[in-house]
Amino acid sequence: MATSRSTWRPALILVLVATSLFVVLAILLDTGTRGEAVAPTRATIDLGRRATAVIEGGAVVAWHVGPGGVTEVAQRGGDVLYRVAEGPPVHVSAGALDVEIHDAVVRVILPAADAEPRVHVLAGRARVRRDGERVPLEAGEAWIEGEVRDVGFSL
Repeated sequence: MATSRSTWRPALILVLVATSLFVVLAILLDTGTRGEAVAPTRATIDLGRRATAVIEGGAVVAWHVGPGGVTEVAQRGGDVLYRVAEGPPVHVSAGALDVEIHDAVVRVILPAADAEPRVHVLAGRARVRRDGERVPLEAGEAWIEGEVRDVGFSL
């Protein structure tokens, strides 16, 4: 018995090392996906495997889903509803705000490039970052005109 155990143990170690190396290389070499959309009418866009964006007519977004599912979105205008499942957060840059969405449903409205964005959390939680300050938002809260307001609507 000692002989058979000693012959399969190195093979098992080799398989485990090879599998680990393959996983690490797959993550490091994954360049992700990129996209851009200008919506003349409402459209739904998949942002990787865990997130979707429902963009209203006139909205402009560009996105990159990187290794491990890290997603970055540049919302250049319009009204977009983000649905994000568990996993790494989706980072949305909208005007002067950065919004971090994790396991939540969040609506980001950027009426014009120089206007103050509005953020409504419908389910879950999000964080708004502006000028180095991080402000948490929960379901039923919104970021409107630079402050947190209880809007009382959540899913």
